[in-house]
Amino acid sequence: MIIIKNYFQGIPMELEEAAIIDGSNDLITFVRIILPLSAPVLASVGFRVVVYDNRPDFAKPDHYPSAEQVILGDYLDIGAHLTLTENDYVCIMTPGHQADREVLLQALRSPATYIGCIGSRHKIAATNAYLMANGIPEADLSRVHAPIGLEIYGQTPAEIAVSVAAEMIRHRALRAGTDKKPSKG
Repeated sequence: MIIIKNYFQGIPMELEEAAIIDGSNDLITFVRIILPLSAPVLASVGFRVVVYDNRPDFAKPDHYPSAEQVILGDYLDIGAHLTLTENDYVCIMTPGHQADREVLLQALRSPATYIGCIGSRHKIAATNAYLMANGIPEADLSRVHAPIGLEIYGQTPAEIAVSVAAEMIRHRALRAGTDKKPSKG
C-alpha cells in the first residue's frame, strides 16, 4: 500500500495531506507496473509516498525508490500502522476483492478526505453491497471514487498512473479552493 503525503514547501504542516495506495500484483500488468509508476508520478506533484503492503516480498524499499517509507502490515488492521485523518487520501488497489473490502471498511470509518478504489463497475457494485451489509450507510458510499482516476481513456499503466494522480490533484485543488481560474481582466 502506498501512503502519499501532500507536501509543498511553505504550506503549514497542519495542511499536510496523505494518500494511501495499496499495492497489488493480482491485477497482472496494471498493478505490477502502475504501482511503481504511481509513486514517482505522485511524488513529482507534491505527494510524499509511503508504501503499505501485506506481502513481505513486495513491501521492500528498493521496490519503491521514490517512497519515503515502506510498511509491511496486515490489511485487516491498517490502524496498527496508520491513523487516517481528515487530511488523508486513501487509494485502494489490493491483491483481491476481499482485501479491498476490508481496507474500504476501515477507510470509510475514518475521516479521510479522499477514498479511491480500483475495480470494474461490477466489482464496485458487489463491494458496495458488502459494505452496506457491514454497517456502512449507503450515503457514505459516495465518498468512494470508483473506479479510481479521472476518465482520460488511458490504456497503458503510465496513463492510468497519470489519471489517478490527476484525480488526486483535482480533489486537492477543490478542497483548497484553488479550482477557480482567475478572471480575465
